[in-house]
Amino acid sequence: MRIWLMDSGGAGFRAQTAGLGNAIAARHPQTAITTITVSSRLWPRLFLSASLPDKDRPDVVIACGRAAVVPALAAKRRHGAFTVYIQRPPKANAFDAVVCGLHDNLTGDNVLPIIGSVGGFCANTLVHRRHAAEKIFAAVPEPRTAVLIGGSNRAFNFTPEDCRQLAAEIKETAGDSGLLVSVSRRTGKQNTAIFDTAFAGSKHFFFNGNGDNPYTDMLAVADRFVVTGDSVNMLSEACTAGKPTYIFPLRKKFICVTAAKFHRFHHLLIDNGYARLWEKRFDEWSSPAFNETARAADFVLRRYHEWCQRG
Repeated sequence: MRIWLMDSGGAGFRAQTAGLGNAIAARHPQTAITTITVSSRLWPRLFLSASLPDKDRPDVVIACGRAAVVPALAAKRRHGAFTVYIQRPPKANAFDAVVCGLHDNLTGDNVLPIIGSVGGFCANTLVHRRHAAEKIFAAVPEPRTAVLIGGSNRAFNFTPEDCRQLAAEIKETAGDSGLLVSVSRRTGKQNTAIFDTAFAGSKHFFFNGNGDNPYTDMLAVADRFVVTGDSVNMLSEACTAGKPTYIFPLRKKFICVTAAKFHRFHHLLIDNGYARLWEKRFDEWSSPAFNETARAADFVLRRYHEWCQRG
């Protein structure tokens, strides 16, 4: 099987296409994967659609991000490829399979609604990585709390005041235990500087966005997580680790229709026992197994084999 992964260039899009593509490859022997990054600008996108390579034509195209819609459907027309879209597409029935969040409220025979998002990790992967990751964070005392920080988006504001509040609450609650803190591109320079100052010290590890990102190693060694509520990907990946996960809610923007989608997602995690709202305390509790990526891979392969049988 030959798979093309098409994404819009963002790290979150790329993580989802790679996660699903690798999960399918693990189930299907002799799979070759090619990654194609699509420009978000119109003309490069249309040029790619008109000049897709004939060599190594794909059996399956997995796309994520609005900029990847046109090139993915062009590959379907030109190469007769089976097309998969991750997240909610503009027109669901244009694709052979759609994997999107339950919070998107999309249904159909070709649609698999999942909790959260697909990704590149599973609990077993992180267990195997833990030994090597322990060496990286040997100076950070246990139990270790991973604090995964996002930033403002279409739905939420994340102000310097919010950052100071989160930092103060986490430090007070953690006490003498260690903290593994990571910011993202959306955090911004001003907010990153606030966290850099707040979490300075030998018993904490702070990733400011420069250099090699130890994100996966943090997932492997953390005993619990606090994650800002703006990121479906980070929350999904923390839950995949199978450790207590807490959602730090951000302030909804004054006029916003997309915040409701995030709140539905948060409640799905909470109602199914995968996460709890942050209430300035750490509780001892066990999270059920969370591996929506495996379920998505099984769904796509089943749809693909049915599609092949129809000719």
